[in-house]
Amino acid sequence: MMKLALVAVGLIGCATAAAAQAPQVRGIEIFEAGIYERGVSSSHRGADGVLQSDTQDERLVEATTRIPMRPGITFGISYRIAGSPEGEPVTVQRITRYPAPGGWPPGARTPLRETTSPQQVQVGGTSYSDYKLEEAWELIPGIWTIEIRLGDRVLASQRFTLVAPQQFARAGP
Repeated sequence: MMKLALVAVGLIGCATAAAAQAPQVRGIEIFEAGIYERGVSSSHRGADGVLQSDTQDERLVEATTRIPMRPGITFGISYRIAGSPEGEPVTVQRITRYPAPGGWPPGARTPLRETTSPQQVQVGGTSYSDYKLEEAWELIPGIWTIEIRLGDRVLASQRFTLVAPQQFARAGP
């Protein structure tokens, strides 16, 4: 009887150790990129002067990496985290890189070249990251990059080219 109790305790200990393991992230699959519509549940201005929003009901409107540079446009990516165990939460860093020379949010003493924000996602689940052009200082033509990192590892990177609305209309998506 004592052996059975020790085996049971050993099995419980192994299960607890396995459950406590950190998720193993193999990579990211970007399955949509382009112009989105989305709702906002809350917003706040970060220390860097950029408006941060918690979003909901994201919907791809147009698959493209050419984005018309006008207020109200939201561009971004939908992606899936590959790894194990599925369903486990993991915190990644979402980095948005601005074209040179960067942006000048209100009160900035130097140009803002990138923003970084943590994003909690689930292994095996789908996630979404975007940027919404809301203020005049954000209307910067050129190549913008949305990057997802885990520690020092770049898991995904997507480039978007922001163009004047007239160029977008002539060239098409």
